[in-house]
Amino acid sequence: MAKPAKEVMLDPLPRRPWRTVEREPEWVSSGVLAVHLDMTRQNVARLTADGILERTSAGYNLDDSRRRYIRHLREEYRKSPRRCPRQGQN
Repeated sequence: MAKPAKEVMLDPLPRRPWRTVEREPEWVSSGVLAVHLDMTRQNVARLTADGILERTSAGYNLDDSRRRYIRHLREEYRKSPRRCPRQGQN
């Protein structure tokens, strides 16, 4: 006869307000940022030249660069003529 499986009770995750974790910026090179964003270093350089990403003497702030790139992608999507409005949703 098989033993009944132990029931595992998990504590619910505590609710956290958005962006409550403050941490030191992580400064990375263009190569590390390119790998993180799944692109080439040349693309990082182009985005920097276009003013989308910001480079300082310490390098690229990883969190800020990720946010800036995501905002850029969203903005490009909004501008896209191929974007189809959602039917039947308000």
